[in-house]
Amino acid sequence: YVNDSPAHAAALLGTYLGDSERQVLGAYARAGQFSDAIADFTKAIQIDPNSASAYNNRALAYRQTGRNDAALQDFAKAISADPNYAPAYIGRANVLRAQGDLEGATADLNQAIRLAPESAEAYHARGLVRQKQGQNTQAIADFDAAIDRNPFVAAPYAARGQSLIATNQYDKAIEDYNAALNVNNKDATSWAYRGLAYEKSNRRKEAVESYQRAAQIALARSWQAEAESIGPRVVIARPAPMPTATRARFFPGEDRARLPVEALPVGWERTPRNSNCPCGSGRKFKHCHGALA
Repeated sequence: YVNDSPAHAAALLGTYLGDSERQVLGAYARAGQFSDAIADFTKAIQIDPNSASAYNNRALAYRQTGRNDAALQDFAKAISADPNYAPAYIGRANVLRAQGDLEGATADLNQAIRLAPESAEAYHARGLVRQKQGQNTQAIADFDAAIDRNPFVAAPYAARGQSLIATNQYDKAIEDYNAALNVNNKDATSWAYRGLAYEKSNRRKEAVESYQRAAQIALARSWQAEAESIGPRVVIARPAPMPTATRARFFPGEDRARLPVEALPVGWERTPRNSNCPCGSGRKFKHCHGALA
C-alpha cells in the first residue's frame, strides 16, 4: 500500500509531523481528501488498535464528511484507548454542541480542561457552549482564558465579540473584531458583526463600511465556490503586511505615532524594538511596523 504523502506516512506510523496532529488532517483538507484520510487512519488503527490519536483523527475526518455518528463512535474509542486524551473530549464536545446536547458537551469540556488546563481550544469550545446557553458572562470568561493561552487565533476574539455585543459592551466588541480581522481579514462574519457593533454604537459610517466589506467578501466567496465547478479559478488573496516606508507613500503626512495598536497584527506589539520586524522586511521593528504604534 504505497502513498508518497507525508500525511499518509505519518498516519500509518502513528506519529505526527509538527506540533499538532491537526496539521496531518490539514494536509488532507488542503487537498480535499477526507476519504483518503479516513482510509489512511483506518489502516493506522489496524496497525495499532490502541492508538487514541488515530481514532481521534479519523473522527475529525468523519465529521468533515458529515458522518457525525461515526465521529462520535471514534471519539468514544479514543477515550476508551486513553481516558486522559483531552483532544477526544474536545472533539466529541464540538459534535454534541452541534447536535444540541449542551449538557453532554459541557461535561466533556470540563473534563478536557481538567486534563489539559492550558488548552486554549478547550476553553474556546466551552465558551461557545455557554454562549449557546445564553450564559454570555461565563462565555466571555472562557474566551478570555482561551485568548490568554493563545492570543494568535482569530476565532476566540470573534466569539467573544458576539457575547460582548449581547451584553451591550459595544466598544470592547469592536476592539475584539479589530483583533480578529488583524489575524484573518477575509472573514465576512467578523466584518458583519463589527458592523453591528458600530451600528449599536450609533457610528453609522463605520457600520456601513464594515457591512460593505462583509458583503464583498461573501460575494467573492460565493463566486469562488461556484467557479470551482465551472471556472475561472478565483483566489481571494491576503496582502502581506505593508512596510512602514511603503505605507508612508500611500498615506503622506500621516502621524504614525498616533495610530492605534490595532494597526498591528495581533501580538506584534510585544516584539522587542531592536529585533527584526516580523513582516520580513529585514529592518528593525522600531524602524518598521514598530513605528505604527
